Amino acid sequence: MASVLYPELDTPAVVIDVDVMEANLRRMAAAAQTAGVALRPHIKTHKSPWIAHRQLALAAARALVETARALRQAGVPVQHVSPGSTPAARFELQVEGVTEIRPGTYVFYDANCVDQWTAAVDDCAARIVATVVSRPAPDRAVIDAGSKTISPEARRDGTYGIIVGRPDLRLDRLSEEHGMILLADPAQGAIRDLPVGQRLEIIPAHICPCINLSQEVYLARQGTIERALPVAARGARQ
Repeated sequence: MASVLYPELDTPAVVIDVDVMEANLRRMAAAAQTAGVALRPHIKTHKSPWIAHRQLALAAARALVETARALRQAGVPVQHVSPGSTPAARFELQVEGVTEIRPGTYVFYDANCVDQWTAAVDDCAARIVATVVSRPAPDRAVIDAGSKTISPEARRDGTYGIIVGRPDLRLDRLSEEHGMILLADPAQGAIRDLPVGQRLEIIPAHICPCINLSQEVYLARQGTIERALPVAARGARQ
């Protein structure tokens, strides 16, 4: 019998792979440094002082081009040109006149970033761990994570996240407390190897609301939970 994923946790739970997260932080910091642009990351994604300190330790700054140029010509002093977006960050770094960038989602990435070719699945540090609680039909399964855990924002294909390691499955619908999993290809007839009690990792379409929905997340390294991390700014709108 396969080992249970994070058996010490009750599900649903948000698990952060710290090694992957820190690799994301280092990569963005290095890109900004190479471009000579300050990095002022937005904390709306993680809402955590501990992660913010990790960003600072990895060279984040403490701290649009045409508009800025027009304002300067009109006599309005403009010290900083500061666009903010994770998917656009790599392009913003190439624009002459940009002085800093303010990405946020890059700390964890998500399924939308994968769809936009901004990140690979392996770059996605935050995963929703959920348990299969029902197999009501051969071609479907129900998990214990719904819209109170996973953001109800859908991906381009209408699904709500990537089910890690199971390209044959799609997270098709969400109720408040449950998610419905269907076959990606209905012609296959039945879902294989997905018994009640099995745990799955889901990369949500949009990670930011998922963090905001959680009182705490769990930090893990190499498949082992290290500790719980409170979402200190949960519910804050800034």
